[in-house]
Amino acid sequence: MGIDVHNITIERASQIILRNTSLQFSDNKWTAIIGENGAGKSTLLQAMQQLLPLKQGRITVDGDIGFLFQHADQQFFETTVEKELSFAPHYFGWSRAKIDAKIHEVLTLVQLDPSILPMLPYQLSGGQKKRLALATVLMMEPAILLADEPTAGLDPVQHDVMLNILKTWQQQGHTIIAITHELTDVLAFADDIVVMAKDKPPQQMDTEAFFFDAPARQGFHFPPSVATFHLVEEKLQRRLPRARTTAELIHIIQEEVQRDGVCD
Repeated sequence: MGIDVHNITIERASQIILRNTSLQFSDNKWTAIIGENGAGKSTLLQAMQQLLPLKQGRITVDGDIGFLFQHADQQFFETTVEKELSFAPHYFGWSRAKIDAKIHEVLTLVQLDPSILPMLPYQLSGGQKKRLALATVLMMEPAILLADEPTAGLDPVQHDVMLNILKTWQQQGHTIIAITHELTDVLAFADDIVVMAKDKPPQQMDTEAFFFDAPARQGFHFPPSVATFHLVEEKLQRRLPRARTTAELIHIIQEEVQRDGVCD
Protein backbone atom coordinates (compact mmCIF):
# COMPACT_ATOMS: atom_id res chain seq x y z
CA MET A 1 0.00 0.00 0.00
CA GLY A 2 1.37 3.41 -0.98
CA ILE A 3 -0.51 5.54 1.57
CA ASP A 4 -3.05 4.43 4.17
CA VAL A 5 -5.21 7.21 5.62
CA HIS A 6 -6.95 5.83 8.69
CA ASN A 7 -9.80 7.65 10.44
CA ILE A 8 -8.18 11.11 10.35
CA THR A 9 -9.74 14.32 11.57
CA ILE A 10 -8.13 17.69 10.80
CA GLU A 11 -9.07 20.99 12.35
CA ARG A 12 -8.01 24.41 11.07
CA ALA A 13 -8.90 27.68 12.80
CA SER A 14 -11.33 25.81 15.08
CA GLN A 15 -13.13 24.36 12.07
CA ILE A 16 -13.22 20.66 11.19
CA ILE A 17 -12.04 20.29 7.58
CA LEU A 18 -11.87 16.48 7.43
CA ARG A 19 -13.70 14.20 9.84
CA ASN A 20 -13.15 10.46 10.38
CA THR A 21 -11.68 10.10 6.89
CA SER A 22 -10.20 6.79 5.72
CA LEU A 23 -8.67 6.18 2.28
CA GLN A 24 -6.14 3.84 0.69
CA PHE A 25 -3.84 4.82 -2.17
CA SER A 26 -2.26 1.89 -3.97
CA ASP A 27 1.26 1.70 -5.37
CA ASN A 28 1.84 2.52 -9.04
CA LYS A 29 -1.60 4.09 -9.55
CA TRP A 30 -2.73 7.57 -10.54
CA THR A 31 -5.48 8.74 -8.18
CA ALA A 32 -7.39 11.90 -9.04
CA ILE A 33 -8.87 13.91 -6.17
CA ILE A 34 -11.89 15.89 -7.35
CA GLY A 35 -14.73 17.83 -5.76
CA GLU A 36 -16.06 21.22 -4.82
CA ASN A 37 -13.92 24.01 -3.40
CA GLY A 38 -13.61 23.91 0.37
CA ALA A 39 -14.12 20.14 0.56
CA GLY A 40 -10.62 19.56 1.94
CA LYS A 41 -8.71 18.39 -1.14
CA SER A 42 -5.59 20.48 -0.50
CA THR A 43 -5.86 19.79 3.22
CA LEU A 44 -5.76 16.06 2.53
CA LEU A 45 -2.64 16.39 0.35
CA GLN A 46 -0.88 18.55 2.94
CA ALA A 47 -1.71 16.06 5.69
CA MET A 48 -0.21 13.20 3.67
CA GLN A 49 2.94 15.30 3.27
CA GLN A 50 2.92 15.85 7.07
CA LEU A 51 2.50 19.59 6.60
CA LEU A 52 -0.56 19.64 8.88
CA PRO A 53 -1.14 18.08 12.31
CA LEU A 54 -3.86 15.47 12.78
CA LYS A 55 -6.46 15.93 15.48
CA GLN A 56 -7.22 12.22 15.24
CA GLY A 57 -6.16 9.14 13.29
CA ARG A 58 -2.97 8.22 11.45
CA ILE A 59 -1.41 8.28 8.00
CA THR A 60 0.98 5.49 7.03
CA VAL A 61 3.25 6.06 4.04
CA ASP A 62 5.18 3.32 2.24
CA GLY A 63 7.81 5.21 0.23
CA ASP A 64 9.28 8.69 -0.09
CA ILE A 65 6.90 11.50 -1.04
CA GLY A 66 7.43 14.47 -3.34
CA PHE A 67 5.07 17.45 -3.33
CA LEU A 68 4.29 19.58 -6.40
CA PHE A 69 2.64 22.89 -5.52
CA GLN A 70 -0.07 24.40 -7.69
CA HIS A 71 2.03 27.51 -8.36
CA ALA A 72 5.54 26.69 -9.56
CA ASP A 73 7.04 29.91 -8.23
CA GLN A 74 6.39 28.66 -4.69
CA GLN A 75 9.06 25.99 -5.20
CA PHE A 76 11.87 28.27 -6.43
CA PHE A 77 14.37 30.12 -4.29
CA GLU A 78 17.76 29.73 -6.01
CA THR A 79 19.38 32.05 -8.55
CA THR A 80 19.80 29.55 -11.41
CA VAL A 81 18.02 26.48 -12.68
CA GLU A 82 21.12 24.38 -12.00
CA LYS A 83 21.31 25.52 -8.38
CA GLU A 84 17.60 24.87 -7.99
CA LEU A 85 17.97 21.29 -9.19
CA SER A 86 21.14 20.69 -7.17
CA PHE A 87 20.00 22.14 -3.85
CA ALA A 88 18.29 19.15 -2.21
CA PRO A 89 20.71 16.48 -3.50
CA HIS A 90 23.68 18.59 -2.36
CA TYR A 91 22.09 19.03 1.07
CA PHE A 92 21.77 15.24 1.38
CA GLY A 93 25.39 14.66 0.44
CA TRP A 94 25.17 13.48 -3.14
CA SER A 95 28.39 13.56 -5.16
CA ARG A 96 28.70 16.10 -7.95
CA ALA A 97 28.80 13.31 -10.52
CA LYS A 98 25.58 11.79 -9.19
CA ILE A 99 23.87 15.19 -9.15
CA ASP A 100 24.91 15.95 -12.74
CA ALA A 101 23.71 12.55 -13.95
CA LYS A 102 20.36 13.00 -12.22
CA ILE A 103 19.94 16.51 -13.64
CA HIS A 104 20.45 15.13 -17.13
CA GLU A 105 17.93 12.35 -16.44
CA VAL A 106 15.15 14.57 -15.07
CA LEU A 107 15.61 17.30 -17.70
CA THR A 108 15.18 14.64 -20.36
CA LEU A 109 12.05 13.32 -18.65
CA VAL A 110 10.43 16.76 -18.29
CA GLN A 111 11.52 17.84 -21.78
CA LEU A 112 13.69 20.81 -20.78
CA ASP A 113 16.89 21.68 -22.62
CA PRO A 114 20.14 21.86 -20.58
CA SER A 115 20.68 25.34 -22.04
CA ILE A 116 18.33 26.69 -19.35
CA LEU A 117 20.64 25.62 -16.50
CA PRO A 118 22.31 29.06 -16.10
CA MET A 119 18.99 30.91 -16.26
CA LEU A 120 17.02 32.41 -13.41
CA PRO A 121 13.98 30.13 -12.82
CA TYR A 122 11.61 33.10 -12.95
CA GLN A 123 12.78 33.90 -16.50
CA LEU A 124 11.25 30.70 -17.86
CA SER A 125 7.87 30.45 -19.56
CA GLY A 126 4.87 29.22 -17.59
CA GLY A 127 5.11 25.71 -19.01
CA GLN A 128 8.86 25.55 -18.41
CA LYS A 129 8.41 26.71 -14.82
CA LYS A 130 5.84 24.00 -14.17
CA ARG A 131 8.14 21.33 -15.59
CA LEU A 132 11.14 22.70 -13.70
CA ALA A 133 9.14 22.55 -10.45
CA LEU A 134 8.37 18.92 -11.23
CA ALA A 135 12.02 18.26 -12.03
CA THR A 136 13.15 19.64 -8.66
CA VAL A 137 10.78 17.20 -6.95
CA LEU A 138 11.87 14.23 -9.05
CA MET A 139 15.55 14.93 -8.36
CA MET A 140 15.13 13.22 -4.98
CA GLU A 141 13.60 10.09 -6.55
CA PRO A 142 10.28 9.94 -4.68
CA ALA A 143 8.11 6.86 -4.98
CA ILE A 144 4.94 8.93 -4.57
CA LEU A 145 4.09 12.33 -6.06
CA LEU A 146 1.43 14.53 -4.50
CA ALA A 147 0.38 17.20 -7.00
CA ASP A 148 -1.98 20.13 -6.42
CA GLU A 149 -3.52 20.92 -9.83
CA PRO A 150 -0.39 20.13 -11.87
CA THR A 151 -1.80 21.62 -15.10
CA ALA A 152 -3.31 24.81 -13.62
CA GLY A 153 -2.61 27.88 -15.75
CA LEU A 154 -1.12 26.00 -18.71
CA ASP A 155 -2.16 26.48 -22.32
CA PRO A 156 -3.58 23.41 -24.13
CA VAL A 157 -0.22 22.37 -25.60
CA GLN A 158 1.71 22.66 -22.32
CA HIS A 159 -1.22 21.07 -20.49
CA ASP A 160 -0.93 17.92 -22.63
CA VAL A 161 2.88 17.88 -22.36
CA MET A 162 2.66 17.96 -18.56
CA LEU A 163 0.10 15.17 -18.36
CA ASN A 164 2.09 12.91 -20.67
CA ILE A 165 5.27 13.51 -18.64
CA LEU A 166 3.43 12.56 -15.46
CA LYS A 167 1.96 9.45 -17.08
CA THR A 168 5.41 8.38 -18.29
CA TRP A 169 6.80 8.78 -14.78
CA GLN A 170 3.90 6.82 -13.27
CA GLN A 171 4.37 3.99 -15.75
CA GLN A 172 7.98 3.70 -14.62
CA GLY A 173 6.61 2.29 -11.35
CA HIS A 174 5.51 5.31 -9.32
CA THR A 175 2.37 6.61 -7.63
CA ILE A 176 0.58 9.89 -8.36
CA ILE A 177 -2.12 11.48 -6.21
CA ALA A 178 -3.29 14.67 -7.91
CA ILE A 179 -5.98 17.27 -7.31
CA THR A 180 -7.71 18.35 -10.51
CA HIS A 181 -10.87 19.99 -11.82
CA GLU A 182 -10.45 18.69 -15.38
CA LEU A 183 -12.68 15.63 -15.75
CA THR A 184 -11.47 14.96 -19.29
CA ASP A 185 -7.97 14.50 -17.85
CA VAL A 186 -9.31 12.27 -15.09
CA LEU A 187 -11.01 9.99 -17.62
CA ALA A 188 -7.89 9.68 -19.77
CA PHE A 189 -5.16 9.40 -17.12
CA ALA A 190 -6.44 8.39 -13.67
CA ASP A 191 -6.77 4.80 -12.44
CA ASP A 192 -9.14 5.70 -9.62
CA ILE A 193 -10.85 8.71 -8.10
CA VAL A 194 -11.54 10.22 -4.69
CA VAL A 195 -14.66 12.41 -4.76
CA MET A 196 -14.78 14.99 -1.97
CA ALA A 197 -17.69 17.16 -0.85
CA LYS A 198 -18.33 19.41 2.12
CA ASP A 199 -19.74 17.66 5.18
CA LYS A 200 -19.70 14.26 3.45
CA PRO A 201 -17.22 11.38 3.70
CA PRO A 202 -14.99 11.02 0.62
CA GLN A 203 -15.97 8.38 -1.93
CA GLN A 204 -13.23 6.33 -3.60
CA MET A 205 -13.93 4.41 -6.79
CA ASP A 206 -12.52 3.11 -10.05
CA THR A 207 -12.38 5.73 -12.82
CA GLU A 208 -14.64 3.83 -15.20
CA ALA A 209 -17.17 3.25 -12.43
CA PHE A 210 -17.32 7.01 -11.80
CA PHE A 211 -17.90 7.93 -15.44
CA PHE A 212 -19.94 5.00 -16.70
CA ASP A 213 -21.71 3.07 -13.94
CA ALA A 214 -23.73 5.67 -12.05
CA PRO A 215 -22.79 9.17 -13.21
CA ALA A 216 -26.09 10.83 -12.33
CA ARG A 217 -25.60 10.37 -8.59
CA GLN A 218 -22.29 12.25 -8.58
CA GLY A 219 -23.65 15.68 -9.53
CA PHE A 220 -20.74 16.54 -11.85
CA HIS A 221 -20.79 18.13 -15.29
CA PHE A 222 -19.29 15.38 -17.42
CA PRO A 223 -17.27 15.99 -20.59
CA PRO A 224 -19.49 16.25 -23.71
CA SER A 225 -18.17 12.94 -25.05
CA VAL A 226 -19.25 11.13 -21.86
CA ALA A 227 -22.63 12.87 -21.72
CA THR A 228 -23.29 11.98 -25.38
CA PHE A 229 -22.17 8.41 -24.74
CA HIS A 230 -24.81 8.03 -22.02
CA LEU A 231 -27.52 9.57 -24.21
CA VAL A 232 -26.74 7.11 -27.00
CA GLU A 233 -26.58 4.19 -24.56
CA GLU A 234 -29.99 5.16 -23.18
CA LYS A 235 -31.45 5.58 -26.65
CA LEU A 236 -30.16 2.21 -27.85
CA GLN A 237 -31.07 0.58 -24.53
CA ARG A 238 -27.93 -1.48 -24.29
CA ARG A 239 -24.54 -1.26 -22.62
CA LEU A 240 -21.87 0.07 -24.99
CA PRO A 241 -18.10 -0.60 -24.88
CA ARG A 242 -16.25 1.72 -22.48
CA ALA A 243 -13.35 3.95 -23.51
CA ARG A 244 -10.94 6.33 -21.77
CA THR A 245 -10.41 9.14 -24.31
CA THR A 246 -12.70 11.54 -26.15
CA ALA A 247 -11.57 10.22 -29.54
CA GLU A 248 -12.30 6.61 -28.55
CA LEU A 249 -15.72 7.50 -27.14
CA ILE A 250 -16.68 9.39 -30.30
CA HIS A 251 -15.59 6.43 -32.41
CA ILE A 252 -17.76 4.05 -30.35
CA ILE A 253 -20.74 6.42 -30.55
CA GLN A 254 -20.42 6.71 -34.33
CA GLU A 255 -20.12 2.96 -34.79
CA GLU A 256 -23.12 2.16 -32.59
CA VAL A 257 -25.33 4.83 -34.17
CA GLN A 258 -24.46 3.64 -37.69
CA ARG A 259 -25.19 0.05 -36.68
CA ASP A 260 -28.67 0.93 -35.42
CA GLY A 261 -29.51 3.74 -37.83
CA VAL A 262 -29.93 7.44 -37.10
CA CYS A 263 -30.22 8.34 -33.40
CA ASP A 264 -32.04 11.66 -32.82
